[in-house]
Amino acid sequence: AVLTASGPAARAQVAPSSAEVAAYTGLHAAAHRGNVAKIHKLLSQKHKIDARDPYGRTPLMVAVFANKLDAAAALMDAGANTDLLENDKYAALTIAAVAGNTEMVKLLIKKGARTDLTTSVYDGTALIAAAHLGHHEVVKVLIDNLSTRDTCIRDLAAESLCWLDSARTILLDRIIQEKDMDLCAIYAKILRPHATKFRANQIKRLTDHLNKLMDGD
Repeated sequence: AVLTASGPAARAQVAPSSAEVAAYTGLHAAAHRGNVAKIHKLLSQKHKIDARDPYGRTPLMVAVFANKLDAAAALMDAGANTDLLENDKYAALTIAAVAGNTEMVKLLIKKGARTDLTTSVYDGTALIAAAHLGHHEVVKVLIDNLSTRDTCIRDLAAESLCWLDSARTILLDRIIQEKDMDLCAIYAKILRPHATKFRANQIKRLTDHLNKLMDGD
């Protein structure tokens, strides 16, 4: 399935409804309100940090949906699991990425959220989701923090042809910085059969870079 700003994937994340929020108690309520003091108090009373609401959302996910950075940080500092999935298989990082919430993405990565986690019913990463939706700054943060070379290759092979040119440029810059001949060759191979003028220029950059690497520059 393809993520587009207006397609089904963009609507796949289900934020807490007003009725759900009104029914929240404990850590879910404190997370939604951004009440850090209440979070600390409840945790001291042994409330389960990764408790689930009826849709499978943890307090951390609720804080991410509500853009409560301090609450999210407090939960993660206390040991909240960043990589759990809710009923639609979204983790906190993908929730933030789809929302275009750069600061929350940075915080989650800083606290250890996996950038290579396969999430959602579309089996994509946070990077794939952000790229499809055109969240340029989020894409840059995620690419800068790719956890493994294999993740980069997988995301390229699966999704690069659907990415915005700006997102593809960020990734190309990262690949060139890595000085990885295999990765350069893989990306050029992906781009070549679909070479618009823009992608042709990218292929030239990759080819020139490969030649320099082979010459030992």
